[in-house]
Amino acid sequence: MLRPFGGLFIINIGQYIKLYKGDLPTDDGMFQNSDTADFHAFIKKNNIDIKSIDVENLDELAISRYLYLSFLKSNYKQIDFKWLMCAYMGREKSINAIDDSGDKACLQNLLLLNRLDKDGEQWWQELSSFSRKVSDLKKEETGREGEELVYDYEKTRLGKGADIKKMYIEDNSAGYDLLSYVD
Repeated sequence: MLRPFGGLFIINIGQYIKLYKGDLPTDDGMFQNSDTADFHAFIKKNNIDIKSIDVENLDELAISRYLYLSFLKSNYKQIDFKWLMCAYMGREKSINAIDDSGDKACLQNLLLLNRLDKDGEQWWQELSSFSRKVSDLKKEETGREGEELVYDYEKTRLGKGADIKKMYIEDNSAGYDLLSYVD
């Protein structure tokens, strides 16, 4: 699935939200050569609560960065963002993994590719934290699947009289996943 917008879309929607101070008009039209119906669809599809955005104290760039981060978090399973999954290893590795010019354009327009301001650093830290959580969840899922496979193997190998204790549940510090023996 491709990203449903171009590099300037996120900037335009940030400007639109700032202009209307988060109280967006319900009638659709054009804003900065973008259809505002697309803005409303983007906000709805990504479950963005624009009332929670501090539009009084944030500028358009900060709002746009927030929107893009929200988009990435909402869509990382549906869209193949390999670079996003590298973010926990650092910004440089993440940028080097970008293979889509649209992603680069978004990051460039949001001033997140070159020299960073404090808000840009914070943006990458939030992305890194999210990326680490996703990576840890994937590793944990793979580990649990492996533990269950070994448990099933032990049940088959030892037969009905076997006593198999799942140490990965009982005592995660034991240093082994299963304790099995036959009477």
